[in-house]
Amino acid sequence: LIGGGPAGLEAARVAAERGHRVSVFEKHTQLGGSVRVAAASPHRSTLIDVVDYLGNEMRRLKVEVNLAAGIDADDFAEMRSIADHIVVATGSRPARPPDWLDGYSTATVDEVIVDDPADATVREAVVVDDGDGFWPAYNAAESLALRGWQVTLATPLTALCSRVPAESAGPLLRRLGDAGVQLRVAHAVAPGSDGGGLVLQPVFGGEATPLDDSLIVWHRPRQPVLDLGVRAGDETIDVIGDCVTPRRIGHAIAEGYRAGCEI
Repeated sequence: LIGGGPAGLEAARVAAERGHRVSVFEKHTQLGGSVRVAAASPHRSTLIDVVDYLGNEMRRLKVEVNLAAGIDADDFAEMRSIADHIVVATGSRPARPPDWLDGYSTATVDEVIVDDPADATVREAVVVDDGDGFWPAYNAAESLALRGWQVTLATPLTALCSRVPAESAGPLLRRLGDAGVQLRVAHAVAPGSDGGGLVLQPVFGGEATPLDDSLIVWHRPRQPVLDLGVRAGDETIDVIGDCVTPRRIGHAIAEGYRAGCEI
């Protein structure tokens, strides 16, 4: 198993329950993948229960877990020659800010959720939800606001929290308001018209707002991580979870279960 997020761990659990000898390789020093980042967000700590349960199952089933053990293309080629079956569950990463933001102060949502930007001189941030509508940008905005940042959350979409479950969207927006986060729908970050600095520009026209020295936390939908030279049609390899396309935890676990059952 390559990847210690929920998809890979569930595949390992089921395969081990069925009598297979299983090894898990995780490039980070802890299991959990993007779920561990999400669980570091305010009011979402219970997400780590999924990882804790699956980690306990690895110990119970005597699955070999290798942490800080990234697998590159050469390792993968060698692994194919010795393993009967390989499950690739390498997850996803946050999209990097666009190139035109080079030279400005930027961060990804994962970076600001996990840790307070230490080198920031002006504690003002604009969190941009560039078309995703899911949790990460909102988690980042809340994390920064609770650390004392002055935060604006902007999206070119015409609605907030468009993919956050309806039962969670109301409480989330209420918490953001209570924390002082300014919410701006139909607004995009763009270069200033005079070529200097950045502005917050209404999508449908209107006066732009200069952003001065604000930290720009840019979020687009997460990107799959799949760079091991996996070839389509190989029946001894399964590719599951966010490295196929980033989705919800339930999708990852369902794919892991199915992969473990089919080995």
